[in-house]
Amino acid sequence: MRNQRRRAAWGLCVLLLWGCDEKGTTALPTLDAAAAGDATVTEGALRPVTGTLRPLLLGAQAFGGDFVAVGGTPGPNGGVAVRLSGDRIVPEATPTGGVLWWVFGLDGERLWACGEGGRVLARADGRWQAEATGLPTGAVLWGLWGATAQDRWAVGGSPLPGGPKGIVLRDVGAGWGAVEVPAEARTLNVYKVWGTGAGDVHFVGEGGLALRWDGVALRRVPTPTTALLFTVHGRADGPIFAVGGTTAGVILRWQDDAWVDDSVEGLQPLNGVFVRSADEAWATGTRGTVLRWTPATGWTRRTDAREGEFVDATLHAVTAGDDVWAVGGDLTTARFGTVVTTRRPVPTVDDEASWDAGVQDAALTDAAPPDAAP
Repeated sequence: MRNQRRRAAWGLCVLLLWGCDEKGTTALPTLDAAAAGDATVTEGALRPVTGTLRPLLLGAQAFGGDFVAVGGTPGPNGGVAVRLSGDRIVPEATPTGGVLWWVFGLDGERLWACGEGGRVLARADGRWQAEATGLPTGAVLWGLWGATAQDRWAVGGSPLPGGPKGIVLRDVGAGWGAVEVPAEARTLNVYKVWGTGAGDVHFVGEGGLALRWDGVALRRVPTPTTALLFTVHGRADGPIFAVGGTTAGVILRWQDDAWVDDSVEGLQPLNGVFVRSADEAWATGTRGTVLRWTPATGWTRRTDAREGEFVDATLHAVTAGDDVWAVGGDLTTARFGTVVTTRRPVPTVDDEASWDAGVQDAALTDAAPPDAAP
């Protein structure tokens, strides 16, 4: 029965977070990374890593030349974390638990991940450790972010009817605790959180939900959409974007303390966004969609990605350090992950690793609470 609930929950997660994949047409301008002499093209072509990656990867973080990602396959022990080691993508040992949906870091060593079962993992001194959240295993934490190591947020809900909704947690050094959300947000899933600092934090979720923490309280912010908003990211000295959509892509931009519509015609649903600098942002989504934004060009489609080998993959998250990275896979089957990057040489998946259920470290204790139905 428990496994049936997990499979049902995964299916609902896919419906909620992936949406309907309509091919459609697009009026979006294209930008070919191989275009000779085009000054707006600053990156090489995106290419998939070589080798077979069995688990999905759903969240990623890059710092300089470092890269780490998390994901997994449905099941009680399906969560995985991976890292770039030299020119190979290798698994890292993690405490036993379900799929990890997101990862955030202050640098290449201080990292946190969250996912199914309401769990949070912290990476320090080269090892992942579980942190107690007090959430039932029916909860899913889809996103987390921190202003500092002593001021972190995690958000989520549940895809199951009757499951917990409107989850917003905060840890200011004394452990994770619930933060009160506005009444109208208590029946909605919250998917991501990001901020410019401790007193300015943005949250997005289903039904066009947007919240903002001003240092005192969470308040709902109007948006020009009722579509699912899945990811928010930006820079204090640059733009802030939120992306999502189920049957068509949605892009919102934070401008003059309000969300305004920055969408363009013909977009596939979008899952990930990352603002690399004041002058560059990236967004990713279904059917291998990769978009790049600059003040001069606005949003343009990267044709190398659109026409590449990963055209049928959902690119669930995007990040950038020295190189651009996007991760995802086939969300319908929850198998065969995808990593694409501008890094050269293109990394190789460690084929000798066991990728079916990740690498578990028996020495690590899992601080998750006992199993409880939502």
